[in-house]
Amino acid sequence: MRVEDLERDMTSVVPASQSRDSDFLFRNMTQLCLAACGDPRSKRILDVGSGFGQDAFALASKGAFSFGADPSVRMMNWARETYGSQVSWVQAWGEALPFADRTLDVVLCKGSLDHFKNPDAAIFEFTRVVKCEGRIVVAVANFESLSCRIARSVDLVLPRGRYGIRRPFEVPSDHFTRYDPELLLGQLSRHLSIEDIRGVSLGWGLELYSRWLARRSVRTSRIVLELADRLARRLPQLADVLVVTGRPRRSSMT
Repeated sequence: MRVEDLERDMTSVVPASQSRDSDFLFRNMTQLCLAACGDPRSKRILDVGSGFGQDAFALASKGAFSFGADPSVRMMNWARETYGSQVSWVQAWGEALPFADRTLDVVLCKGSLDHFKNPDAAIFEFTRVVKCEGRIVVAVANFESLSCRIARSVDLVLPRGRYGIRRPFEVPSDHFTRYDPELLLGQLSRHLSIEDIRGVSLGWGLELYSRWLARRSVRTSRIVLELADRLARRLPQLADVLVVTGRPRRSSMT
């Protein structure tokens, strides 16, 4: 049995900077998710699983009435101390959001849905609290990405101890769900009308690729990463991260 940690600290999960491909992935995922929220001015936007609170704050700084929800007391305190009262911070589970029906314009859930014990209940909550014409943006890691497929093949050839610490295809211990495009779209489609799905980055987590980028000039590595990202946008099934945008199904609102 797994027990949720109300004192969870994310500082060791996503280092501020570890490699060029990691920096690129997390930066572009954030940019794409925030852009998918649309013009934030005067909108009520909820960031579910807000963690450090940087995304909720970014939306607030652009004119949104921003809310950050996270079950961790430690992360809530961190966010309050860092960003203050410009965001309304709420300690809450994604599966039980303390908001009235159809009161929000946008719900953002970036990199958190796979941490939820009951993602279907959380998705239903997203559709419950967002307005009929509102928008829901969900981003998760894709464990059937090109990186995962290559890493699984390499793992059959190279001895385990010689290939990195954790393979891209190995699901972290704090994840409840191993997402791929089919599973994600299947869960979301029960409650959302899918409007858009995009991929972010190709090749993240492959040790040799990361080392190769590190030996190139900043300009060269940026060009390579951007070209790979363009391909990921067109082929989300191979991308490292999936970003899906949708609106509530009418049947979910009855």
